[in-house]
Amino acid sequence: MSVWSIVFIVFAIGLLLYTAISLYTEIALRVKMKKREKLLREAGVSPHGSSLSHGMCINEKTGKIESDQKESYIWYKRLI
Repeated sequence: MSVWSIVFIVFAIGLLLYTAISLYTEIALRVKMKKREKLLREAGVSPHGSSLSHGMCINEKTGKIESDQKESYIWYKRLI
């Protein structure tokens, strides 16, 4: 075997290991986030924000503050 083939094989194995590890960490993070999301929903915490800048708006007909049904960025930060 030549030196270049050995270098290529080592590089390919390293790339496969890196891909496998990053795939595993992505799956583990997703499982953790889904578990956290379930716990938050069971506790009554919804993905909608709690202020005018995060998921709330004023109903023009009634003048009351209501959820605009948009999921906020903070919701996703809580899951991590």
